[in-house]
Formats: sequence, C-alpha cells, structure tokens
Amino acid sequence: SYLFANCPSLIGIDFTNFDTSNTTNMSKMFVGLGFLEKLVIDKFCTSKVKNMSFMFSNCCSLKSIDVSSFDTSNVTDMSYMFACCKCLTSLLLNNFNTKNVINMNYMFLGDEFLQQIIIDDDIFEYNNDKTIFENTDNLKGDYGSENKLTIILKEKTINKDFFHDAI
Repeated sequence: SYLFANCPSLIGIDFTNFDTSNTTNMSKMFVGLGFLEKLVIDKFCTSKVKNMSFMFSNCCSLKSIDVSSFDTSNVTDMSYMFACCKCLTSLLLNNFNTKNVINMNYMFLGDEFLQQIIIDDDIFEYNNDKTIFENTDNLKGDYGSENKLTIILKEKTINKDFFHDAI
C-alpha cells in the first residue's frame, strides 16, 4: 500500500515485468497521482490481493485503466478504488469477481465523466451498497439517457432506479 505516495508528479509507469504474484495489499498503490496519464498494469497478478481500496483514487489524468486481467476473487475491499478518476469515460470490469467483496463504498465516487461500466452480472455483485456510484451523473449504457445511471450487464441494460429498487 502507498507504493507511489511520494511520487505525485509521475506521468507514466510501465509494470510489464513487475512481479505482484505474492502481493496481498494494493490499497492506495497509485493514490493521488494526479498527473499520471499512462499506467501499464495488464500483467499484474492479483490472485492473492485482498485489499484494493483507494488503488486508483485521485488519478485524475488517467483516461483509461486496463484491469481486464485482474483476478479479484479474493478481494474484500474495493472502497474508493476508482474514486475521483475524473478523466475516465469507461471501464471494462467484466472479469471482476466481487462475490467476496465486503466494502464497495464510493467505488466510483466523483467519476463525473464516466459514462459506461461493462460488467458480468454472474460475478459482479454489489452487497446492497448504494454509495458505489455517488456523483457519477453521466454514467449511462447504450440505451441510457444523458443523466441516468445505467450499467451494462452482459447484453442488457439496467437503469439506476430499477437497480436500487431491487436491492
């Protein structure tokens, strides 16, 4: 945790050959790297990670984050994971297994330009957390309106109001 806390002016990091196979805590790993524009983490081994809270929080210059290879089956905390990533417009989380996650509070807090999150509803669960999408007013799906929160679940779109009524 806090791996790059003292490097706030970093603009790019390439972790192609970085071994994370024994890592259990990635909390706050990139927190506050406001100038970070490029992050290559597609080879991260995350199978033992339990804590990803605040992992990318306040990485305001990142326009994309490739977490498609992340194994999140052992993660219990994803709170604030993508909070205040103000340049993100979409996230591909279709491999995120959140069945063991206990805390997803404010996972996408303040991601004001985030328009789409793609997930697999067989493995992505929310644990009744209504704060997960706090201040993400532009989040929408293929059929969503400009100001409606929708999530792509496989091939169907679910509206925020429907989803919150269901939990």
